[in-house]
Amino acid sequence: MLRKDLKTGFAPSVDPDEIARFEALAEDWWNPDGRMKLVHSFNAARVAHLRNRLPALMVRDARLERPLDGLTLLDVGCGAGLVTEPMARLGALALGIDAAERNVRVATVHADQAGLPVSYRQAVPEELVAEQRQLAPAPAPSTSCYAMRRGLRRNRYCGAFLARPSP
Repeated sequence: MLRKDLKTGFAPSVDPDEIARFEALAEDWWNPDGRMKLVHSFNAARVAHLRNRLPALMVRDARLERPLDGLTLLDVGCGAGLVTEPMARLGALALGIDAAERNVRVATVHADQAGLPVSYRQAVPEELVAEQRQLAPAPAPSTSCYAMRRGLRRNRYCGAFLARPSP
């Protein structure tokens, strides 16, 4: 749940109108012929790119069946988990966070039905910092990578992955 009482010192990364817009899509996220059809059409390419780039950046063999084994990934703005779930299938310990509560519920149910060990929670990046629940304390560049999922828009926080070796 979003903790509005936490003071983080960061500018808010979410727009209530944007949250409402994406929450309205929650039940349709996983329908490849629904309102998220366009996202589904490029998701395979997006996942393939991450499958190849993340292991390469982490000095791993992308040809392995599970090239992300031993990595922890944070998917910020995960929606219903269209990228988070494939990353878990590739071996990552995945945590998806989203500001929209309905999206998190849909993502959790979908991952449970698929038997995937994915964790989701309603949160924004500032909360993780405020709670001191970052996935890792400032990892060295050689052990971390950022793969941006979408471009910066109107100075809002950009969806990103943080990958690091799991403890």
